[in-house]
Amino acid sequence: MIIPDVIGDVSEQLTLVIEGIEYTYSVNGTAFELSGNGGTFQLNSPRTEVSDVTFQKIGNLSGSPTIKTKLKLNSKVQESSGIKNIEIDTTFGLKP
Repeated sequence: MIIPDVIGDVSEQLTLVIEGIEYTYSVNGTAFELSGNGGTFQLNSPRTEVSDVTFQKIGNLSGSPTIKTKLKLNSKVQESSGIKNIEIDTTFGLKP
């Protein structure tokens, strides 16, 4: 099971149910976190901030589940060239 569960739906969190266990990816403040199986883990460095995260279910009904993910990653560290900010836009599929 995947949430968002309808093709085209967009959500600020992604929930996957794998072998009966829910795993949820979301942003808490500026931390990108994975929660599930009794724990919560920060996935980004404490020296970065994550914002504007979206997950969109795409694809077709007969294909493998596919999620389009967008997020902004901002450095908290001042470098000589300035603070680095990037936008990530990626797509991944899951095996049924």
